[in-house]
Amino acid sequence: MDESALQHRLDAVERRQSLTLALLVGLYVLAGLGAVVWTVPAVTAWHASALGVVAGLVALVLGIARRRRAR
Repeated sequence: MDESALQHRLDAVERRQSLTLALLVGLYVLAGLGAVVWTVPAVTAWHASALGVVAGLVALVLGIARRRRAR
């Protein structure tokens, strides 16, 4: 195989790994927020939801910045 075909396959594998990692991290964040709601009486589901949205936005901004730097 030539180098361009291998690079294309490598890029596809990296995209799949990034997606898998993002899904795994998302599940851990949801589990962590659920644990906080379960264990801390002062934290409600609304607080955890707001924190989850903020964490998601931060992750999105950091991901966009990382991709722009990689170009």
